Amino acid sequence: MSRGVARGDRLIFEVYIDLCVFAEEFLMPLPDESSLHKGLGVRRPDIADIRETPLAGLLHIGRDDERLVVLAKLLWQVGAAIERATHDPAKRKVLTYAYNLPRDPRLNGLDLGGRLRFLEELSPGVRGFRENTANKLPSIYSKRICGHWRSGTARPAPADEVERIAAEEQKYVTSGDGDVLPLLPSPSLKEEFRILNGALPEKTERKLLESSVFFEVSDSGHVVTLRKDECERLPVFTTIEQFEGYAGANRGFVEATGREVVERLAEHAGIGLAVDPTASDQSYFNLSPFDIARICRRLQTEEA
Repeated sequence: MSRGVARGDRLIFEVYIDLCVFAEEFLMPLPDESSLHKGLGVRRPDIADIRETPLAGLLHIGRDDERLVVLAKLLWQVGAAIERATHDPAKRKVLTYAYNLPRDPRLNGLDLGGRLRFLEELSPGVRGFRENTANKLPSIYSKRICGHWRSGTARPAPADEVERIAAEEQKYVTSGDGDVLPLLPSPSLKEEFRILNGALPEKTERKLLESSVFFEVSDSGHVVTLRKDECERLPVFTTIEQFEGYAGANRGFVEATGREVVERLAEHAGIGLAVDPTASDQSYFNLSPFDIARICRRLQTEEA
């Protein structure tokens, strides 16, 4: 359901989706066992929030555990679950990169797809590490890993191991290599869209999925769409400057990956996407509700 609102020469809509929690889910997502390999993996900046979830009890994480202790327990538990899930060394390595276990600063800020592509680049020609093979494993094995944790049979991480891992993580963070940054739009993203748009639509779409975008939320916390080309669309922008040029400098916004936005919109048929709709240099493009559904079907097929 949406409500039309006049603002200048634009007709906008405050969209009410799932009791108006769309924006809140991007602002305050809580990690759970089925999403630990997604986004930034277990090295996400808000990983300590796992203390407030049911998963904390399953993995013996205490409410008063410090952040590095939470991370140390997760690193140990995920590693142990991966070893339990498969004996294949190549698959184990793929999964460690999927969950972002390695202390490698080159992985910081990469999403799941980026980490798997990086692994392929580290091992060119190795069949088990090719992205079109590796990207199927996280969804398959996360079900086994989640099943193990949900069974309540995961044993606590040994205290000496937690202490050792936490100390190593502290050294990693202190060195400056362990700072995990949120996904940010590439400065060249707008230019890449301009180059790719039209001639290479699939590459344009894939670039969007792995990039951050910004979109407007109303004062009441609802996402704001507009009526464009006979279709209601959510306008998203590849830079803060583009967003402010559209909505104004003091408007509330949410930042999310293109994939998060597309997957969420797919659950609510009838809303498309307008990327940089105010751009005048052909870097803008639109996705219809049909396009949104098509992209999500492709993602599901690739991960099946």
